Amino acid sequence: MTRIDRRRKREMAVEMNREYTEAEREHVIADACTAWLLSHLTKSDILVMANVYGDIISDEASTVAASLGMGPSAQPAGLPRAGERIFGFYESALGSAPRHAGKNDANSIAPILSAALKLRYTFGLGK
Repeated sequence: MTRIDRRRKREMAVEMNREYTEAEREHVIADACTAWLLSHLTKSDILVMANVYGDIISDEASTVAASLGMGPSAQPAGLPRAGERIFGFYESALGSAPRHAGKNDANSIAPILSAALKLRYTFGLGK
């Protein structure tokens, strides 16, 4: 990630925090975040980071919580604003599970929650 990318992400976090004043904001480096999550998993609702770190840290957090594959994910193309639609990439953190193919035993909550995020932010539906 370039210095410009890091600066822009920090600016976006500051800007978002102005709109959501009830949220606490803290800038932490990725390895410190992983260590902190191991003992404080329930202390954060949302973590915002570059995709490369998000992949690693979301896997760690969901493994600690015994919920790997149950979390939705949204990568919006900007900051969501009231009344505006925002495009983005929405996915579940499932990966492939070939051993579950045809058994009807996979948990589908992550794709459902990811679709709900898309309906909310891209199509402006629901609250």
